[in-house]
Amino acid sequence: ASAGRDETATRRLKLAKYIWVCNQKRQELIPGFGWGEMPWDMLLSAYISGAAKPDDGKIAINDNAQLSSDVAQRYLDILSDNGLVDKETAAAGTEPQLPRLTAKGLTAIENWLDYCAKGMF
Repeated sequence: ASAGRDETATRRLKLAKYIWVCNQKRQELIPGFGWGEMPWDMLLSAYISGAAKPDDGKIAINDNAQLSSDVAQRYLDILSDNGLVDKETAAAGTEPQLPRLTAKGLTAIENWLDYCAKGMF
């Protein structure tokens, strides 16, 4: 059963990274599309950072400039109010930190990734 869980976790992480990279590429290839899906990218980034091994962090998922914007903070508040992320308050003078998924957020992302993976893997 452990091998099955590992395979599922690997599949989820691979799909999350792929979706995140595609979102970034979309913003690069479609001029003026920088408005994107900030809360969704935040959830994916939080999932990837929590699921990836420390040495697997080649993907640049924490855009501190984006996280420090007023819009990002409002989205983080909404995600937190809905129980999906646990915001960490940055100390004065430090850069904001990527939020951590709550158990509810993790379950929601995993269920969605599993749904998306049907037929792909």
